[in-house]
Amino acid sequence: MAVQTERQIVDSVRQRQTDRRIVAFVAGKGGVGCTTVAVGAGTAFMALREDHSVVVDVQQGTASLGEIFGADHPRSVASLMAEVEVTTPPRATSGLGLVDGSGWDQGLTRADVAGTLDRLRADHTFNLLDVGDDAGEAGHAALARADQAVIVTGPGELGVAALRIALERVRTVNPVAAACSVHVVVCPYEPAYREAVRATASSQGLSTSTVVVPPDGHLQSGHAYDPALVTPRDPRGVPADRGCGRRPERTSMSDSDGPAAGRPTSGGPRSAMQNTPNAERYVLEADAMRRRQLRSALLHGSRRTWRDHPRIWPAVVVGIIVVAVIIAGLAVTEAFKKTSQNEKEEQRQRERPATSAPATPGPTSSPP
Repeated sequence: MAVQTERQIVDSVRQRQTDRRIVAFVAGKGGVGCTTVAVGAGTAFMALREDHSVVVDVQQGTASLGEIFGADHPRSVASLMAEVEVTTPPRATSGLGLVDGSGWDQGLTRADVAGTLDRLRADHTFNLLDVGDDAGEAGHAALARADQAVIVTGPGELGVAALRIALERVRTVNPVAAACSVHVVVCPYEPAYREAVRATASSQGLSTSTVVVPPDGHLQSGHAYDPALVTPRDPRGVPADRGCGRRPERTSMSDSDGPAAGRPTSGGPRSAMQNTPNAERYVLEADAMRRRQLRSALLHGSRRTWRDHPRIWPAVVVGIIVVAVIIAGLAVTEAFKKTSQNEKEEQRQRERPATSAPATPGPTSSPP
């Protein structure tokens, strides 16, 4: 049942998205992993979808996202706004766009947040705003423009208090985003994770969907999020009583629902492909997607699709037309010269008998 639910969520994430989405990641207190969750969600979008996603830090005085996650030539919101034309943000190795926030000396304004989103929404389907616990003007503007809010907290009583504060803030600024909000509980230790799973599974009348993230040794060591090093362990989740229709519905994976038919009742770890229906179909789909990615890389370089180069195609068409015109002009000129030479040669042939004809000798007189 859990594997089927995961497959349904993956299929829903891969669905074509025509509208541009803005998601705000909010925290009731600092240091709970709000930035890590935002970058992890963006990395998942880049791995499962063919369009682009970007994470924008709207906080003041935070570390550079580009430097932390290995983007070439990190850029901030201020540097993007200083450009006259729309520019592409720096990207991590996963292809996720990263835009840094502001320094301690000067925070972002509403105009900065609005201008950055207007520039990025043309090429990015999912615009993820890292608001954190920043209560400044930029954070308020990001929440006001968000379509959905993700509230990140820690476990226990402090997490519940932080959730209450953050949810009240989102409801005040943007009630629509609050109705679609998702609560993410980041657990640093295994006992806290088990307690959070029991608490969320037994809760009734939840106003938000809840996802419990298990502890990870790589992140506990203070390292930045890296999909190649993070332990592949599924989070637990429970659905909300009310929510946004756009968000994929999650079902409870707790043991309180009772064992399903044919599923082991023990709480030990289970293989990811154990009792998976249509497992061969998923393997074939993954192989086909890998082949498409390799073909796209060979045809278009390190960029994901040809849409990364929208200005090249008009230039190529204009260049081909100019070359064709030049070749046609050269051909016409050469033909004109050839015709002139032929006409001159014919004229010489007609004039040659009259000018160069030999003189006819007259009759010779005999001597007397």
